[in-house]
Amino acid sequence: MDVVDVTRLVLFSALLVWMLLVYWRRRAPDDLFARPKDAAAICDLLSSKGVEASFVTFIVPVDGPPELSANVQFSVDDGVVGLDWVLLSPTNIRDVATFERLVSEGKHTGRRLTMNDVSYVRVEDGDIAALFQRALREMYDVADDDVLEVVVEGVTLPQSGGGLTGVSDGRGRDRSDGVRR
Repeated sequence: MDVVDVTRLVLFSALLVWMLLVYWRRRAPDDLFARPKDAAAICDLLSSKGVEASFVTFIVPVDGPPELSANVQFSVDDGVVGLDWVLLSPTNIRDVATFERLVSEGKHTGRRLTMNDVSYVRVEDGDIAALFQRALREMYDVADDDVLEVVVEGVTLPQSGGGLTGVSDGRGRDRSDGVRR
């Protein structure tokens, strides 16, 4: 499997996840949650334990139905962890210019790529966790401590005892491991 095939697999997986979220969105007992301030730990996890095509996608709710949620993902491509702004959600498409402005202002390099007819902006340089947090804060008014649903492939989010910061499952129960039981 060459780099192009792996990249296609990553993007196809992201597309599949987005479609599942849009069409079959339900709260299941195994929903995962994380906070934007967990981004650096997630990047470290993907870097140390992720395999090619691993990803963690944050679902960012916006006003309107769930299919309008923004989706921002950290993924491993060609052995490098990057931040992907995948242009599938109407919100991601609408806000891509704002994201690219934040990328430029932060002295990052964003590359517009297309794979399987899906365009995306990928950033691999600099502090991508800080860029992610800034984008969510400035674009969607999401605080670093806010709890967001995540979709995970290829890695296991750490359990309590050194894992993700304490996360609430949205029903008032704190989770230190990011997992609702």
